[in-house]
Amino acid sequence: MNLKPFFTWLKHPFFVWEYTPKRKVLLIIFIEIFSILFKAVYYPEYFKLPYNNLVFYFTHALINVLVLVFMLFVLPLMFNGYFKDDRRTVFRELIWIVVLFLLLTVFHAMSIIVENSVTPFRKSLFESFYINISIGIFPIMIMLFLAYIRSLEIKLKELELFSSEYLDRSHSDRLIRIPKGKGNEDFKLSLGDLIYIKSSNNYSEIFFKKEDKVKKTIVRVPISEIESKVNSEYLYRIHRGFIINFLAITKVLGNANKCSIKLKEIDEKIPVSRSKRKEMLENLHKLPIKVVV
Repeated sequence: MNLKPFFTWLKHPFFVWEYTPKRKVLLIIFIEIFSILFKAVYYPEYFKLPYNNLVFYFTHALINVLVLVFMLFVLPLMFNGYFKDDRRTVFRELIWIVVLFLLLTVFHAMSIIVENSVTPFRKSLFESFYINISIGIFPIMIMLFLAYIRSLEIKLKELELFSSEYLDRSHSDRLIRIPKGKGNEDFKLSLGDLIYIKSSNNYSEIFFKKEDKVKKTIVRVPISEIESKVNSEYLYRIHRGFIINFLAITKVLGNANKCSIKLKEIDEKIPVSRSKRKEMLENLHKLPIKVVV
């Protein structure tokens, strides 16, 4: 039996909606409200148990909140970003779901035993597992559906990006001149070959593509002078230390609080200043290029 396709599938990216802290809090509130309503409709006897009291229900609600806070906020930090949104794979998502159900089942089972010491642990564990699966399957299905929509959205954008060859060649072939300092001839290259410019004190590092390789040259000119002298709508200073070429962007990552971009042929993410993000996106959308945002 060939299991290679299965293991390959497990390594596929799992696209999720961007989980900002605000969205995580709203997700916890939604799941808690859904849990209460579900029990009221499908398990009315749950509210008529002999040991039913406010402390019992508060304990169950608190367990849900604490487990979800742990899964959404603490777990990604504990494992050095293993469960971060941009690193999710099918396998990691399955692990996340299993750990979530395991924690909820064990802690709810323990709370049942505390409330009713006569209940055997195995019975309380089975009861807790059954209820959590019954309740949790609906939010999980909704999340998977949203993830599927997100993946289709990304694939559509990638398709548009591919069909348009990502850039307009008439702009890509435009020649630009970057000053190299007094007494030196300007550094000349096609706009489509320039990737980005990085500040290095009073010098600037020019990263560009030549013969299918990324190369670097250093000019004795500060980045602020390059910004003022090289006039192109495709070049934009996204940070005090970086000027990027819009034609080289492959993806915009993050949110308004922490934004970065990925560039062609470059592994590292280039940071975008918080004050520059909005203007950068506005300028980017005015150009005849396609970028995954």
